[in-house]
Amino acid sequence: MQLSAITKSSTIASIDYDTDSEILTVGFVKGGKYEYLHVPFETFERFSKAESQGSFHAREIKGHFEYRKVEVAIPDRDAIANALVSRIGGGLH
Repeated sequence: MQLSAITKSSTIASIDYDTDSEILTVGFVKGGKYEYLHVPFETFERFSKAESQGSFHAREIKGHFEYRKVEVAIPDRDAIANALVSRIGGGLH
């Protein structure tokens, strides 16, 4: 099951957790998204409720769990522009 936490941090943009795979996904305000592996549910709960989520991440998650950077797909600008032109052009008869 996918869970998301409300973020109240100047550094953490998103916190998501998959209970089946125990993967914690953290997105950062300045960019970058990381998946932390084998994170217990209790850690996700404590992270979600932490007074300072940025400090909690630095103290309890970073350096304590195996991680991988999530590559974010960047849409092809030309393909999007062509699709919009086709749509607009097709609707103006």
